[in-house]
Amino acid sequence: MSTEIPEQILAWFDRILDKLQEHPSYAQKIRDSHTRRERWILNYHSHGEGQPFCVSICTREEKLAVFGLPAPLEELAHIRAIGKNAEDCVPLCHAFGARLLARYPGAPEPLPFFQGEPLGSQPPH
Repeated sequence: MSTEIPEQILAWFDRILDKLQEHPSYAQKIRDSHTRRERWILNYHSHGEGQPFCVSICTREEKLAVFGLPAPLEELAHIRAIGKNAEDCVPLCHAFGARLLARYPGAPEPLPFFQGEPLGSQPPH
């Protein structure tokens, strides 16, 4: 996938976000996190060989992460089958993150992660 995301995928992201805003637990977790001005992490991950990639909207204790201490991810929402391969991580996370920010103005820009790790520490292959 190129860095330019097709319009039909962006429209699909909008529908996913519509569903998240209606979800009984995800919606409240995301709203509460937004109110606390937490930085979201978009954790692009697979559940195994041959499985499509999912993305989780997560948070972590940034004060720990800044000092290089373990900062486990807390999942706010899980979206299944958002990508087909590791190479789609960056463009899909950036596009999905932009759509997420449009819904939640004032939120810090989300950080893309791959398989639970910050990009750069474990690049998509």
